[in-house]
Amino acid sequence: MGCSQGKSGGAGLTLKDALEGLARDYTKDEAGKEDKVKAKDVLDELNRRFKPDSEEECTAKKERMELREFCLDVAWRMSWGEKGTGVVDGLYPDNAGEIEMKTTKIADFDSLFGKAADPLNTCIKLRDNMSEAKQALLDACSFGKEVKGIRKVKDAFKMLKEELKGVKPKITFNEKGLDVSTEGMEGPVAAAFENMKKYVACLMTTLTSMPPLADQIKTLGTEAAALPPKARTAATDAKLGFSDTLNAVKFTMANVKALGDLPAIITQTVEAAKSNIDALKEGATSLSS
Repeated sequence: MGCSQGKSGGAGLTLKDALEGLARDYTKDEAGKEDKVKAKDVLDELNRRFKPDSEEECTAKKERMELREFCLDVAWRMSWGEKGTGVVDGLYPDNAGEIEMKTTKIADFDSLFGKAADPLNTCIKLRDNMSEAKQALLDACSFGKEVKGIRKVKDAFKMLKEELKGVKPKITFNEKGLDVSTEGMEGPVAAAFENMKKYVACLMTTLTSMPPLADQIKTLGTEAAALPPKARTAATDAKLGFSDTLNAVKFTMANVKALGDLPAIITQTVEAAKSNIDALKEGATSLSS
């Protein structure tokens, strides 16, 4: 199983590769040994429930983060819990989650890099919240029905509209989030709208919280950019041994690169939040028409 071409993390870049990777890694034992029989059984179930009917869609190359969301969605619907999330992290790591500030053992350097921990952790938490809220919305709007392939916000609204059976709710977006009149609605439909409100609130929190994080990171990145040429001398002044000095130089360069990469990740997250809010607004319009 699996694809040896175009790998990212532990799997290839198609939905077929993603499903094969999930089945393979979820059924490995604690020692990491693959159980091909169990993997085949799990893959058969995954293909039955989640593999797109279109072979072209199944084998088309996807973006890594799109496949990560797909795999998290599959793990969510399979009730794989923390083990499933760990499997997904191994196959398609979050590009923000991969970033960490390494300890150089140079006090001034580590003080500066340590300041990046809070904005970095906040960025990761916001991204995780977005993903979890989206999964909750998609799940609430499935009403017990399976959707193969990548579930999108538009799929949620299509299924919700069918469930409303002609009822046209009044939905308004404002600075505080989503306002929807659920009078006369109950059960799964009312729950779907509550999850929609939570998702919108999560997206809006991301839009307001991310720009200040980007400013903090850019400031730290500018300061850190001057450190690599000074690392060896600073390590000597700190009386580090040969091995620790090599690590200090290496880790300084890695940390500076990580700080340089993070603003792009923040920008991608903001753009994703904007895109999903647009999709929610479009979906809300479709419910009212």
